[in-house]
Amino acid sequence: MKKLQKILTPRVTTMLFVLAALLLGTSAIGGTRAAMIDESDTYRARIEMHQIGVSLQESGDGTNWTTVGRRDYVANSKDDWTTENAPLLGEEWQKLNGITEKEPVKLGQTYTEGLRVVNSGDINEYVRVSVYKYWYKMEGDQKVKLTNLDPDLIKLNFVTGNGWRISTIPGDNTAERTVLYYDPLLAANGGTSAPFTDTLTISPDVQLKIKSYEVTEGNVIKTEYEYDGICFGIKAVVDAVQDHNATDAKFNSWGVAG
Repeated sequence: MKKLQKILTPRVTTMLFVLAALLLGTSAIGGTRAAMIDESDTYRARIEMHQIGVSLQESGDGTNWTTVGRRDYVANSKDDWTTENAPLLGEEWQKLNGITEKEPVKLGQTYTEGLRVVNSGDINEYVRVSVYKYWYKMEGDQKVKLTNLDPDLIKLNFVTGNGWRISTIPGDNTAERTVLYYDPLLAANGGTSAPFTDTLTISPDVQLKIKSYEVTEGNVIKTEYEYDGICFGIKAVVDAVQDHNATDAKFNSWGVAG
């Protein structure tokens, strides 16, 4: 693990990345075949000297929660972290949502996708989440992001008014990224936020994005869909700052006061 930066100002922060992706095939109107693709989790941290930790939990039914990413600083050590990771939308999520090879993800169907944050360290903290939605295709082993496709067709529903709020800072939110802040303090050793998402739907408008028609013998029409064989990705980036000198820490790390 590479140490990216040593922060000399009096704050402690940590950052956690968790990713997931689905492969879409829109060759059948009314439904879509889908296969899960695991992506490696990537972590980076800015640390000083206190024990701070943050975890991301996921629920496929709104009741049972599973930790899909965790990063905790080890006390009395120098730049040492314990980590845990699993893919979003993994086997447990599929099971709870009734997704199998015979019953794949369907366009327009709403699935439960709850996400929340847990303070897994022993210092009180404030948290922020950045969620990314994007489309890409595979070219060999390489992922190529498709910026011409609409991230809004990946409808991950954000829950606010429960402590979470969507950022109003200019530039924070784009078509691909939504930034949320959790205003209540997350208490050390297990303080848990309210969920910031609750459902996931792939818009049925995907099947309306037609690239071309081809008329073959016998007046059979072959349709090529713009999203056929394309993958969609979801990435959650969670970061936290200590509550000590919180105003300065939040401003220095996030550009947010208070």
